Amino acid sequence: LETWLWIFARPDASEADAIAAYRRHCPWFPELDSSQYRRCLLFGDPLAWPVRLLEMREELSIDVAIVDLIALPEASARRALEACGPAEDQPMA
Repeated sequence: LETWLWIFARPDASEADAIAAYRRHCPWFPELDSSQYRRCLLFGDPLAWPVRLLEMREELSIDVAIVDLIALPEASARRALEACGPAEDQPMA
């Protein structure tokens, strides 16, 4: 049985801005405090996200990480996808 985690992502946002965006777009867990969100949010420079995703997969025992780019402008979403996508000469895992 695989464990999947939907990871809310905000390229170039600060941690506080990413948390605020998550609370606005996905108000599923209002009881969580800000420190609890950090474990499953991506924010800041998307070029650092592949390493952070590996850390999250290990820390949280995730088999499949789904990066959620809801409500982002196309340019921001594309930048995040390009940073996290496989290199063209690498097979997809």
